[in-house]
Amino acid sequence: MTARRSNVLLVQPRGADERLRDIFKAFDVNCDGVLSRKELQKALKYLGAIFPDFKAGRCMHHCDENGDGRIDELELDVLVIYASRCGYKVK
Repeated sequence: MTARRSNVLLVQPRGADERLRDIFKAFDVNCDGVLSRKELQKALKYLGAIFPDFKAGRCMHHCDENGDGRIDELELDVLVIYASRCGYKVK
């Protein structure tokens, strides 16, 4: 399934992307259904980011479409695609 939002073509995550999605969801430590910048930073550190705070800022810039400072369920698809394109892989 594909959809278009904000000039980004979304493809339903499969395989490695689905595992990457699960990792991001696992770092939602307060279980509110969204990733804060701090939660995203910890997830990126787990995935091997050298400067996770900077990388979390870049992810927010590219993926937080409504500008609320958090990654919600819909934006998570964009985050997974962005992270995959940036070379993040599941350990």
